[in-house]
Amino acid sequence: MPRTNLRTRSLIGYEPDARIDGVLVEVSDGASSFRNVRAALLGLAYHLAHDKKARALLVLTNTRITQPRLERELALARQVFTPDVMKRLGATIETDGLFRGLPVDLLPGFPAKLAHLVREETARRKAGAMRGRLSEYSVFKILLHEWLLDRGPMTSDRIRKISGASYPTVASALKRYEHVLVRHSDRRVELSRFPMEEWAALVAVSDRARSTVRFTDRSGQPRSPESLYRRLGNHNLPDVAVGGVIAARHYLPSLDLAGTPRLDLTVNAIRGADLAFVEDLDPALRRTDRKDDPSTLVVHQINRNEALFVVGRDRVRYADPVECLLDLHEARLEQQAHELLDFFTSRKSAMTPTGRPSRS
Repeated sequence: MPRTNLRTRSLIGYEPDARIDGVLVEVSDGASSFRNVRAALLGLAYHLAHDKKARALLVLTNTRITQPRLERELALARQVFTPDVMKRLGATIETDGLFRGLPVDLLPGFPAKLAHLVREETARRKAGAMRGRLSEYSVFKILLHEWLLDRGPMTSDRIRKISGASYPTVASALKRYEHVLVRHSDRRVELSRFPMEEWAALVAVSDRARSTVRFTDRSGQPRSPESLYRRLGNHNLPDVAVGGVIAARHYLPSLDLAGTPRLDLTVNAIRGADLAFVEDLDPALRRTDRKDDPSTLVVHQINRNEALFVVGRDRVRYADPVECLLDLHEARLEQQAHELLDFFTSRKSAMTPTGRPSRS
């Protein structure tokens, strides 16, 4: 969809979402208060004051605002804006692709174009919100890492340096998890307990949060995960660590599981994701997007300034406990994930004078 002209945008510092058949359109997704509605109407009115030939339309979607309330808001706007602006300014509510209050004198193809724009803008904003949420998860995982290993509180600047996130992202994440944080007088923060509900939310989106890539064997004679693990040891890959069951056994040798169902690897892609090493491990491995395909190798990508890998006595790089726990959940090894989590929380309670931390 074409955007409005740059001159008008520079004059008022605001640009509607699109121009359709000469109509400036602003899509407001999820508006629940009239503060946003009034701000959008004001921005459109500014544009109409500079563009005497244009019309403008505000579209409310996924909103609890009713048509009568919207009409009353437009009536208030008529008391403020000039008649010339108001006769070219309208508002509509979209529900399931239908528009209530749409002006009747628009071109015949306008509603279809408008519906396409609404779908496009809604998807774009949801994707943007998800990207922001995933950035906040990177901060949350660092807080979990420090809590599980009983590292104590840390500054927000230290979190930023490890995660590579911006100051606003770190601040937003800390605000989101405020209810499970302890803020110290020196401005350091730490989790007050293991936040089970927030952890479950992270587990549910871990594929997207870590850009998980699965590989399956197409030869009919797949190598075992243990064989792939041994072959990995022949490569010097500082940005790659072993996760999943193998890493879980590093942290908890008594883990109750026979065999290794698959090889999980964590790749720190802060310098770019290069998975060329997979072909060296086994040329028969092919990427698959189907979760029901038997996966011999699963690669999870993170993006951190500090990978937080652990180097064992065997000189193997292991993924940190948080990534390892996510691997077990993603592999549907729930019992083993709970066993490993219990190991860390029990060890932590033994090292602190306050008793076993709450997991509620």
